[in-house]
This record gives sequence, structure tokens and C-alpha cells, in this order.
Amino acid sequence: AVPFIGYHYVKMYRDKICGGSIQFSHAVLFTIFMYMFASLLVAVAHYAYFQFIDHGFIINSYIQLWDELMTKTPALMENQEIIKEIEPQNLIMMGDSAGGGLALALEEKLGEENIEVPEKLILISPWLDITMTNPKIDKVQENDKDLSKEKLKIAGILYSGEKENSSYLVNPINGPINKLKNVTIYTGTYDILNPDTHLLQEKAKKEGIDIQIKEYEQAPHIWIINNINKQDELQLKAYQDLVCDIQ
Repeated sequence: AVPFIGYHYVKMYRDKICGGSIQFSHAVLFTIFMYMFASLLVAVAHYAYFQFIDHGFIINSYIQLWDELMTKTPALMENQEIIKEIEPQNLIMMGDSAGGGLALALEEKLGEENIEVPEKLILISPWLDITMTNPKIDKVQENDKDLSKEKLKIAGILYSGEKENSSYLVNPINGPINKLKNVTIYTGTYDILNPDTHLLQEKAKKEGIDIQIKEYEQAPHIWIINNINKQDELQLKAYQDLVCDIQ
């Protein structure tokens, strides 16, 4: 619908402002500015909502829902019984990017609730800390063409709410890791989320937890699963490694 709305407003601009005719370059420039200001208005509306109205309502709702699932939902107990019947080596938790952070947070929450965690945890370019305070990020940013530190910080605030951005459920790098096992992280050196993977590994070592990092030089964010190209040796090698880890 958006392209048709854009066409409608360009047509109105041509007919009512430009006297019925408009140069192509003029129309293109008008369209660019129209979409730019529309995006700004939407961004301001989102910011106003999350900053002054939401106050962490969405993330708090998820936390409350999770707590209810963990304590009050019969289905969860049934699933726990099913899990007990499955060999642990057949259970693998995986996630990429923000999903990688969610997968780690979920496993930390399971451990905190004394629920057996899956045998393997595989994270691909995980977002481990929404505050993006690792000082090494700025250096990597010079080579990362996909992600922006400042944009991720804003997204993190909008997602978590200012009052909840210290929770390990959105910053799993700060969560309880003592129950983790067989954790493998795939990361590239051209990904601004890379430094936090090493920070997590250092934290784990202090607690006697082994986290294996498979790092690929000059690889960007989630390169391993993004438009698989059999001619890309770096991507193919990482993909083969991932398949072996899953098996």
C-alpha cells in the first residue's frame, strides 16, 4: 500500500502545486523527502510512545508472561515430562543476532529455575548486551557496514524500556551462566557484536564454564546464514562447521 500512497501524493503535488506537470528529477526529489519526513514522524511517534507512555510495559508483559509460564502453566509441566523422556544430546538451542541473545537468556532462565538445559547451545552473531558499552565496539564499527552502534542502542531502549535495560533477560551477558553447557558461538571480526562474545567467554572462564568461539576473519553480521553462496569459501566453511556442530 505504501507505494500507492506515495504515488497518490506525488500526483497531488504535481497537479495542485506544479500546475499539472513535473520533471522526473523533481518528482524523485519530492518522493525522497516525503518518505524521509514520513519516517521521521513514525520514529518520533515510536520514541514518544516508548519513552513517555510504555515505560517498559511490553518487556514487563513478556517477563510476567514468562513467570506465569514457568510457575502456573500445566502445559509447561507436561513439556518438562516430555523433555525428561528425550535423550539430552537430542536437544539443541539455537539463535542468531537478537535471537541469539534471547536463546542465551532463555537458557540462563531455565538454569535459574533449575530446569535442565538443552545439551547444546549454538549462537550465531548473538546480541548479548543492548547497552553496547563495550569500548572495543567502536574499533570494529569502522568495518561493520551492516550494524550501527547508535541505532542498536536506541532499539535496545525501545525494546526493554529504560527501567528494564539492566535485566539479564535483555542483557544475557550479565545473566547466571553457571548452568550453561556445550556453548558454541559463531562470530565474525567485522561484526560490532563480536567484542561482547569474547567478554562473555572471559566471564565464563572465571566460573569454570567453557564457551567455544568460532571466529571468522572479516566476516560480517550473520554472514553464515545470509544468502548462502557456494562460491564463498569463508561462508561455506562456517556453514559446514555449523552443520557438524548440530549433528
